[in-house]
Amino acid sequence: MTLARRLWRSPALRFLTLGAALFGIESLARSTPQPSLTAPRATARALRDELRASLHREPSAAELRARLESWADDERLYREALDRRVWEGDPVLRQRLVERAAWILRHEAAAPDPTPDELARTLARHPERYLVPARVSFTQVFVSLALHPSDAPSVMASLSERIALGDDPSSLGDAPPFGREAIARNDASLASEYGSAFAEALRELPVGAWSPPLETRFGVHRVRITARVAPTTLTVAQAGLRLVADWRDDQREALDRGVRDRLRARLPLRLEGEPSR
Repeated sequence: MTLARRLWRSPALRFLTLGAALFGIESLARSTPQPSLTAPRATARALRDELRASLHREPSAAELRARLESWADDERLYREALDRRVWEGDPVLRQRLVERAAWILRHEAAAPDPTPDELARTLARHPERYLVPARVSFTQVFVSLALHPSDAPSVMASLSERIALGDDPSSLGDAPPFGREAIARNDASLASEYGSAFAEALRELPVGAWSPPLETRFGVHRVRITARVAPTTLTVAQAGLRLVADWRDDQREALDRGVRDRLRARLPLRLEGEPSR
């Protein structure tokens, strides 16, 4: 047995060696600075301003220190949450992070205000969004079911004879529910008020001609078309802010697709067990 082995088998030498090692570790620990949480100056200023606004005076040093400690407590918990990856077990928190990341990436690539040419191209891609439907103006003679519950059709027949003889239509019949004169009304509004059958009947009626008696839930109507306006598409100037908003929506969708495509290229999907590509 060598001298070194005989010495190492000595209990006293082992004790001294272990003590020296522990002393060295303790000395190293004492010499290593304790980690700290540094509050940025901007954070301290913001907290001071917040306290000043709530207290309506300058905060004391103790009050500011207490507010900083509260901020530090939250920051420690925040860092602990990051270390523990708490979002992995919380679908709500995970979704909020997803939405926040999407918002940041989208706004990093946000486009400037649209040019007139870009707005014109948006309008050309979606003309149906800016279509003003056909509109019709008319006057009517009306017999109310509320006033003539049992004989409204026969009353209208008598009024029709007077119309044919040239009597002034504006002096005939009862007061219509939405007025005797209608100006520039489209199919949707007429169907909403009078019913789809009424709107469809007016769609085919020539300008200047009287309709046959038309029955609605209100009573019996005879209608004379006074004007028609064909469907038109708004110009860029007429579409205005609505067109700008639609352009921004299109840009946002394009940016979202671009962000997702870049992220998919950077980190493609692979199911567990599949070979890497």
